[in-house]
Amino acid sequence: MPLGETSSNTTVQYTVTTTNTADGTTLYWKTTGNVSNSDIVGGNTGSIVVTNNRAIFNVTIFTDTLTEGVETIGIAISTGSLNGPTVVSTANLITINDTSLDPAPERLYSWGQNDNGQLGQNNRIASGGRSSPVQVGTDTTWDQISTQEFAVIATKTNGTLWSWGSGNGGGLGLNNTVDRSSPTQVGALTTWSKVVKAKYFTLAIKTDGTLWSFGKNGQGQLGLGDVINRSSPVQVGSATNWSLISAGNYMASAIKTDGTLWMWGQQVQGSFGLNESGNVYKSSPTQVGSGTTWSQVSSGPYSWMATQTNGTLWLCGYNNYGHLGFNDTVDKSSPVQLGAGTDWSKISHGFNSSLATKTNGTLWAWGRNHKGQLGRNIAYTTNSSSPVQVGSSTTWSLIDTDSGTVLATKTDGTLWVWGTQQSGVLGLNAIVGSYTDGRSSPIQVGAATTWSKISTGGFMSIAITSG
Repeated sequence: MPLGETSSNTTVQYTVTTTNTADGTTLYWKTTGNVSNSDIVGGNTGSIVVTNNRAIFNVTIFTDTLTEGVETIGIAISTGSLNGPTVVSTANLITINDTSLDPAPERLYSWGQNDNGQLGQNNRIASGGRSSPVQVGTDTTWDQISTQEFAVIATKTNGTLWSWGSGNGGGLGLNNTVDRSSPTQVGALTTWSKVVKAKYFTLAIKTDGTLWSFGKNGQGQLGLGDVINRSSPVQVGSATNWSLISAGNYMASAIKTDGTLWMWGQQVQGSFGLNESGNVYKSSPTQVGSGTTWSQVSSGPYSWMATQTNGTLWLCGYNNYGHLGFNDTVDKSSPVQLGAGTDWSKISHGFNSSLATKTNGTLWAWGRNHKGQLGRNIAYTTNSSSPVQVGSSTTWSLIDTDSGTVLATKTDGTLWVWGTQQSGVLGLNAIVGSYTDGRSSPIQVGAATTWSKISTGGFMSIAITSG
């Protein structure tokens, strides 16, 4: 059958016809050729029973582990055992090319402010920065990324953890408070899974479901039961079922695999959803209610938004600019559902503004608009206290917002930005001093169609291209 090139996780079907082999006879197969056994999902041997003088073998090829180049894969059929007589068959060889089975390259780009080296370009630029995307090094294995104003935290596909930018408070996890202008590995572990960068502190989850934190801790935002700074990763409690994490300024939020929602750090105006008032500090994770259906959470400085598994959207906390979306500016000290919709999809809660997509691919924004971050091409003085659709597109995919900057991708892999253009954070090849000199509606960054992951910290942005 030659198939030419296969792709990762491709199932190849061999149809074997037999002569003088009774129905019910067990045939055994073993892959041949110069591919590694580890390339075959489920192993490189198997068996099947002959029916109507025919046996069909399905071999699934996984990510290739050998050197680049053309290889062949075949299948040897025998009876009695793997070492039994060979059966004459019509099983053909196929040709594979290693490059078609390798993971797509994941390149990291950064732009915006760079006074602490947060762009990872091995330099610092005190005034201004980079106003268009510039690749960070030459590595092609970046995985998870997160930035917040002055620093970046990231993982690679091998599970290693990396950080750079401002080391204030030990927020880089490198056992010191020194700034770094290029990616530096945090420890030697290869089990890091998810990361989030907040203002001078970091949260991270390992593949075993444990939660870790480091950096500034004056408001208990590390969740370690105290207010002591940590300059290297420390485990938060002993739970092994942490799933999702988010943070904003001095508050943190997380969801466990059992669907429960947790908050800690600085609470302002009831922002944790615990039906409390005033400023209250929680230095260890505290559960919000008893619900077990929380699916996403996104925290701003003093408020948050979250979805449940039924597609409903909930918000809580400080609401001075109407960014909770309830058509008022009243603070909420416990979670309140926004409308009756059950079709909310992706969410991002920034500094007094909110963004969310629906399952139909539309994008909605509400809250403060002082930098044009609502994307509706309206006056910067016009806020919105309830969701309003951004344009008419139905192909929005990923969204992220912070401090008046918005990054978003569409399903075609294009990257779009709006909001403040200060320090070149929009990547549109312009650096301005005033935050009001920006874009109040979405504009595409370049022509690339391979953007796959995004994060903005308000004054800088990072993104990954795949392929």
